[in-house]
Amino acid sequence: MWDWDEALFSIAVGNYDVVLHHPHPPGFPLYIALAKLIRFLVHSDFHALQAITTVASIAMFPLLFWLARELRFPLRTAFLCSLLFVFFPNVWFFGGTAFSDIPGLALLIAASATLLRG
Repeated sequence: MWDWDEALFSIAVGNYDVVLHHPHPPGFPLYIALAKLIRFLVHSDFHALQAITTVASIAMFPLLFWLARELRFPLRTAFLCSLLFVFFPNVWFFGGTAFSDIPGLALLIAASATLLRG
């Protein structure tokens, strides 16, 4: 674990109480709920959180490409800006940790693209 927050997130997978884990980052209850589902497939709470973050970081490219196309960017621009974004240090480095930043960002981008599509 890199940070104290990862330890707190791992503890929350086993025993989550809104009052005790307050204030929490946006989307934290959903993040913990997904980790509880993944926990049946992996051997630790920490690895369950890491799996969610890794899948979200992998999904970042297609989500950003979708958002850029919904914003009417040309195909080449949408591809290149999505490619550039996924190699930013915050996505590249934090994509393998147990922080909720990357899944939160992925959900934000998916919600924005869905809103523009609607």
